Amino acid sequence: MYKLLQRQIPNAWRRAARIHFCSVELFYSSMAFQATLRRLSLRVPSKMKALVYSKVGKVELQDRPAPKIASPTDAIVKLKYSTICGTDLHIRKGEVATCAPGRVLGHEGVGIVEQAGEMVSRFKIGDEVIISCISSCSSCEYCRRGMPSHCTTGGWILGNKIDGTQAEYVRIPHADSSLYNVPKGVADTASLVSVSDTFPTAYECGTLNGKVQPGSTVAVVGVGPIGLAVMATANFYSPSKVIMIDMDENRLKVASEMGATSTIRSGPGTDVVKEVLAQTDGKGCDVVIEAVGIPATFELCQRILAPGGVLANIGVHGTKVDLFLNELWEKNISITTRLVDAVTTPTLIKMVEARKLQPDRLLTHKFKFSEIEKAYETFGNAAKNNALKSDPHIQERLAFADHCFLHIKLGTMSDEVQPDADWTAQPPYQSASHRSDYVPRHRGSCHCGRIQYSLAREEPLASKYCHCRDCQTLHAAPFQWAAIFHKADMVFDNGTEGLAFYRSATRKLGHDLPCKVSCEYCRTPIMDEGRNMVLLFPTLIRFGNEEDRRRFRPQCHIFYSQRVVDIPDGTVKWTGLDGKSEKMDVA
Repeated sequence: MYKLLQRQIPNAWRRAARIHFCSVELFYSSMAFQATLRRLSLRVPSKMKALVYSKVGKVELQDRPAPKIASPTDAIVKLKYSTICGTDLHIRKGEVATCAPGRVLGHEGVGIVEQAGEMVSRFKIGDEVIISCISSCSSCEYCRRGMPSHCTTGGWILGNKIDGTQAEYVRIPHADSSLYNVPKGVADTASLVSVSDTFPTAYECGTLNGKVQPGSTVAVVGVGPIGLAVMATANFYSPSKVIMIDMDENRLKVASEMGATSTIRSGPGTDVVKEVLAQTDGKGCDVVIEAVGIPATFELCQRILAPGGVLANIGVHGTKVDLFLNELWEKNISITTRLVDAVTTPTLIKMVEARKLQPDRLLTHKFKFSEIEKAYETFGNAAKNNALKSDPHIQERLAFADHCFLHIKLGTMSDEVQPDADWTAQPPYQSASHRSDYVPRHRGSCHCGRIQYSLAREEPLASKYCHCRDCQTLHAAPFQWAAIFHKADMVFDNGTEGLAFYRSATRKLGHDLPCKVSCEYCRTPIMDEGRNMVLLFPTLIRFGNEEDRRRFRPQCHIFYSQRVVDIPDGTVKWTGLDGKSEKMDVA
């Protein structure tokens, strides 16, 4: 084992080693080698790109020191996706006193755990996580009362009091209670940035505070991402009517497509109060949600309430508003306000898993991370640009949120490695849902679990022990157990956006067949892909029983060039070079 770890990898392979990682389980030594390489490969660099609030009215992309573990409860997360919140725009305008110039912005994101403090027990390196907009210690007085937004060592600190998520890396305090695992089976993980803040805010401050009940009538004033998320979560409780009110025709169209009972376009010449009363038999609405944050909309909300109604305010008001107590007191009206606590995030994640909540419907724009300043301009002119949320790219992509919904992708395949445009429509990248004849027999995954696939055949076309130099270098083992299938026998169930491609013949990255395919995050080699066939590694397959495993038993050893060694196991052995092979005498 000592010699294996000390062996220097040839220069030509060093680039490949960053993409491919050990999958061998035949020898404990190679598993230890794999763990050693993973620890080395996941180290956080000293510098990173980050979006910084430099002065009032200006944000800019800068080189900043990468974060480090400051407490045993911290985790360092490499961002895949982030998003711009309306609050970030308020910060840029200088309207948030707690956020000083020089701060890295952003409090929403999806990423990969790169480092974890000694006291972090719920997450490990390589886990894909959703970052909560609220950091919670889970033990202070306020956290115990269900108010982590007022946590004495947390609360809303990301992108406010400490550096945030619009960067390549972010430090997450109290990681065990401030991160959530990405749910399995979600194809578009970029959309999960809205589970960081948008959906918890809408659900807690709007739907729950508003006491939406079966059969109630609901009006939502302000149809940005928050307003649309209120509509989506209010439908958990089967209201009889949901009326969406906004000045923007595009947003009202989106609301209709997402299931609004009716829409009202406000503005000059429209008597919104009269239209609401006409739709509610003159009574008004049982629940009215204010999701804008200006005096005019707060006043409108008061005038369309039914007796006994609840006005749930979500909008962030930068100035005082009028409260018509002379008209409200006799109608038994309740008014609620709240800062999101994100205590409902686990519930919302379950709703996403059950497809009761579809956050991907809120994403409208995508940007590279290098274009994040442009994304701010798009987001700041949401109505003009028909924007809800957008997607710039942090490792070359990021993702963004509130009156506009942007999604900026931070850490997937780089542009130079992107395969052909139609690659996802071909086996094995084609979804099983598009193949009525596809019945999975076996399932497998990479070591971190992001890449998942299934096989339709009960046994491979052939199985072998491969002794080539590629396997010895990339798998860090004397040989590798490999099984051959038709490409149509296999489909990826999850994680294709996290695949990396490498062609060993040319020593270049890219989906140029034949090539090696691996998980970009944990470096596990998934398969060798040819034009019509794939070569898989059975050590990654979850066999249901020993009989299934025996079906994959290797039928021979394949040696190349001068790497022939005596392995007296009775299995047929072949040796050859440049496509010429001959059977070896094993007597």
